[in-house]
Amino acid sequence: MPTVSCVKCGEPREITEQQMLRPKYTGLCTDCNRKSHKGSGNPNWKNGQRIGGQDDKYILNYAPEHPQADSKGYVLAHRLVGEEMLGRPLYPEEVPHHLDFNPQINDPSNIIILSNQASHVKLHKYLAKIALIERAETLKEIEKELFEIVHSRTKAAAYDKAVKLWQSVSGKQD
Repeated sequence: MPTVSCVKCGEPREITEQQMLRPKYTGLCTDCNRKSHKGSGNPNWKNGQRIGGQDDKYILNYAPEHPQADSKGYVLAHRLVGEEMLGRPLYPEEVPHHLDFNPQINDPSNIIILSNQASHVKLHKYLAKIALIERAETLKEIEKELFEIVHSRTKAAAYDKAVKLWQSVSGKQD
């Protein structure tokens, strides 16, 4: 078997002639070849971004030196945006919150930093109450209009009111 040197590190190794004739032969030793497929050298590289986190709904950025990087070197993108906004690293207990509830929009105008998970839960409970109140007010309006439809003097008037109510609720015309 012929002895060749790795084109990157120069380490000598023995390979077969078949290996040298392969179309994918790079001239790299096993260690250098493995290292060349990390990060941007990997054919599946997507500019250091991937989807992951809880329920695979968050964007993660490749930042292997970051103190909160996972075992593969990725950090939640909204944490990086929060750090950039504050000009310092986020404490582990600090929680970035997406104002529009879309975890894939990491624009600084869409993120606020909460001091801890308890504050984050309180915020979500408060927002849920507001949504329930708005829904309840809408339901009261619909109930009132339904009452008027049921108590209309003629079928034609009831039909017209029902059509208008349907259009206002569904957002459809015709």
